[in-house]
Formats: sequence, structure tokens, C-alpha cells
Amino acid sequence: MNMRKFTIAGFASFYHSFLRFRRDLDSGYAMKFTYSLYAMINEIYLLKNPGACIIEYNEYDFSEALQKSKAKPYRTEVQLFRAMEAVAHYYKMPIIKSLSVDCARTYMDLSFMMEGIEGRFYNMFDMEIYDKRTVYNLCSKSLKARRDEPGLCLLQDWLDISTA
Repeated sequence: MNMRKFTIAGFASFYHSFLRFRRDLDSGYAMKFTYSLYAMINEIYLLKNPGACIIEYNEYDFSEALQKSKAKPYRTEVQLFRAMEAVAHYYKMPIIKSLSVDCARTYMDLSFMMEGIEGRFYNMFDMEIYDKRTVYNLCSKSLKARRDEPGLCLLQDWLDISTA
């Protein structure tokens, strides 16, 4: 997976989805958390690629860019979960020992949120989010969802609609 695929548009989709599916969180917290994920990815990228030159937004400019973006939220909570997995993947790299305390805290918050989504999904559908009966395997592990990804959570529901 290419770390450079984490674009502002991808983070904007993540942010808008975060607000859509996590209604218990206010927009200020959602923005700060999304920026923390962005900063964590940049820190990991720079540790993995010493001497690389990347454009890094400060929190204010990042917030402005997300709010101006025309990126749409994900259609399902499964897509949000897969996006979270994409970000979490980079935290698990061998360079982890070199990361800042802020990155560790951000990853821990991300892990708790992922567990919350898994729990809500299980309570709603009586199955794990990554069960073969869900659309989990049809959704990309990325911040940017593909256009052809299902707009429903359960595979059978999606198949029923797509064949109708």
C-alpha cells in the first residue's frame, strides 16, 4: 500500500464520514482527530523515507482544505472501518519505536474507535464487520473509496439490489 495515497481528498472523505457515522462526536473533535491521523501518517512517512520532502499542512490550513474539499463521505460504516484500517496499518510498521507520544496516543484513540464500530456493527447485524456475509472484502483499505463499492453493509442486501 502506497503511503502517498493519503491525499487531502481522502482525509476529507474520512472527516465527513467520521461526522456522519459518529454522531456522538462534535466537528471540532473530528477535525482535530483527523489532523492527528494526518500528522501521524506524515511522521511515519518521513521516518520511513529520511530526507524526503513533502508538503505538510499546519492544523489551520489542513482544516481549511478539508472544509473546502468537495469530497463526499463514505456510504457505509464498513468503508469508514476500512479507511481506519488503512491508517492503522502504517502504525504497525517496524519503525514504531521511533514515533512520538502523540502518534501513540492517536493510534490508541483510533484503535478504540475501531473497536466501537466493530461492537456497534455486531449489535446491529449480529455478525463481525469482516464476516464473509458483509461487504468488507469489497471495500478498499484506503481513505478514498472506489466508486464501485457497495452502498450497503451486508453482501446479500447489495446483491439483491444490484440484480434487481
